[in-house]
Amino acid sequence: MRVKFLHQQLSDFSLAQNYEWLETNNIGSYASSTILGCHSRKYHGLLVAKLPQKAGKFVILSQYEDSLSFAEKNFFFCTHTYPNAVYPEGYQCLAEYQPFPCPTFVYRF
Repeated sequence: MRVKFLHQQLSDFSLAQNYEWLETNNIGSYASSTILGCHSRKYHGLLVAKLPQKAGKFVILSQYEDSLSFAEKNFFFCTHTYPNAVYPEGYQCLAEYQPFPCPTFVYRF
């Protein structure tokens, strides 16, 4: 089933934070996060690799800290959670998420 999430669903942080994506390479490495791009688990990351010379898996790339500056204003792509806070709130600019053929995020600023 191909599901597309639109801004209305994505702007509800408490609901959208419960949906996750996972991409694997079938040899032990993967990428995963929530559909908001806000990691909620210690094993979330954009590159989590199984290294042949080491035991276990390692987060090689957790995530990007992207932003766009325009007309003296900053727009964030990323979202993080902290105790009693969500910052930056890049998910509010997330217009669309779809999982196929790979996790795809569309932002509107």
